[in-house]
Amino acid sequence: MYCVTKFNNSKMVPGCKLFLLLMLFLSMGLFSQTHAQTYIDVAPDNYPVERGNLNRAVEEHGAEGVIFRLERDAVYWTDGVMVNVDYELVIEAEEGDGHIPIMRPAVDMDFQSYEFAQSEHNLTIRNVYLGGLDDQGNWRGRIRLRTDDTRMTLEGIYMDYNGCILIRTDGENISLFASDSQFRHIGQTTDPSCGRVWDSRGNNVDSIVFVNNTMYLGTHFPLRTFGGTVNYMEMNHNTIVDWGYHLEIGLTKELVFTNNHMINIGWRGPSGRDGVGYADHSILTFMEADPIEAFNDEDRNLIIRNNNLGSMRPEYVQMLQDHWDAHWQAEGDSVAFTEEPAARPFIHDQVMDTTGYNLMAMGVLVYEDNILEEESELQFTDRPDWQNVVEYQTAYLADPSQTLPLPWDRRETLDGDDDVPPFSGAQGVDQWRDFSYSTSAQSYTAGIGGLPIGDLNWFPDKKAEWEAMETSVEDVAAIEQPEAFTLVGNYPNPFNPTTNIEYQLAETMDVTMTVFNSLGQKVDQVALGTQSAGTHSVSYDASQLSSGMYIVRMDAGNLTQSIKITLIK
Repeated sequence: MYCVTKFNNSKMVPGCKLFLLLMLFLSMGLFSQTHAQTYIDVAPDNYPVERGNLNRAVEEHGAEGVIFRLERDAVYWTDGVMVNVDYELVIEAEEGDGHIPIMRPAVDMDFQSYEFAQSEHNLTIRNVYLGGLDDQGNWRGRIRLRTDDTRMTLEGIYMDYNGCILIRTDGENISLFASDSQFRHIGQTTDPSCGRVWDSRGNNVDSIVFVNNTMYLGTHFPLRTFGGTVNYMEMNHNTIVDWGYHLEIGLTKELVFTNNHMINIGWRGPSGRDGVGYADHSILTFMEADPIEAFNDEDRNLIIRNNNLGSMRPEYVQMLQDHWDAHWQAEGDSVAFTEEPAARPFIHDQVMDTTGYNLMAMGVLVYEDNILEEESELQFTDRPDWQNVVEYQTAYLADPSQTLPLPWDRRETLDGDDDVPPFSGAQGVDQWRDFSYSTSAQSYTAGIGGLPIGDLNWFPDKKAEWEAMETSVEDVAAIEQPEAFTLVGNYPNPFNPTTNIEYQLAETMDVTMTVFNSLGQKVDQVALGTQSAGTHSVSYDASQLSSGMYIVRMDAGNLTQSIKITLIK
């Protein structure tokens, strides 16, 4: 059951308002465990006369079960920070064709603009462009999850333009799930430590899951976990290109790192603000566990498999080499990049840091079936001009104190006209680059199951294959005989902590459900007993499990099928 409400300038249809109040009353009483879905259709702002329709809608009508729905081909100018304290805030695009809706921050009377949301409860955003440039050209794109034990879900979003962090999580034991999304243009010249998609701010994390995303042009870590532990990290089919520093695995207990492109990682070079300093730019970096505060290294399960971990463009390497030679020649010394990695000032030509290799030697890190394919072999269809990075970093190294334009995409202004500043709101997904690549590249068939490495959204047919592919984990067999037994799937997915698993039987059978983690280890088993022919649904409670990806195997008689489910707490 649901009610559709039209929201425009704080007005609501009376019948729906009464319905919302009734549902709110019921949700606090007899129906406290379930919530009707209520859609609030928010009209776009008539900018510049009008702004903040979405803010007012959230402030007035935010409640559990309410979904704020935005029009396609429309722009929403936010005029303050959206805050949800005791309910999940859900914002999504309406169904249909056309560009996904755009959210952009607008300046107030004091010429100040604000980040999009500071969520104190769960937050879900689907199919929305979070354009970070305010209407005066300042970079304000950011969302924050502030409270312990909460979850953020981002599906099909586009997000860009912040001076430091696009996604910040301030609470303990949060979970972040991001899929089918793109992130770009993060950083600033005055602080080299800025330029991240996500930052845990030193807090312990329950789970971080990135699947089928593209990230490009950031000046620091793509993901920063420093200062806290991560119970579960899954990185699968992501494309990460032109990133200033390495990807930080840190103190992750369980890692599934598969099918990812890591291209031109570490071009920023020195870690010091003065432009001179030592930085370890292995593509992936780890931390040794502290059993007093975290766990033992022996308890970790880490998988790095079927990725392309190619090195940097030669132009980036030469740029850093020239700077190093110029600096140290003045001191009467010089170290060439052609020497062993340990002697190199800025770049280590290796996949992992020393801690990673130590974990591999201990047998808790599996590293296999990865390739090292250069960008020249990939031939991306439409990537930003790499020369922008060289120009920026060369100027920065010459004088780190100067204000510089960051090395972003200079194809055109956001409005498609070099003579018009980006104030009208025409910022749209047409400006995003295309990271599909040559089908003759090794990466095109080097992923698990013979699929392309990287974000599969660039190869829609291959993504369809991936979605339809039977999930295969060691010791988990799948025999498809749908005429006798069909494992339909589960809903919701991702879920927390319960999900309904539906299956169909053509005749009476004994049914058993077994749950495996991403490493193929059995974590639960439920005997469902003898089931009659027909459609059945079992509610599975995973509250005893930690967040992550699991395999559910259903055995019906001598038939077996399996599906992948994702628990996000």
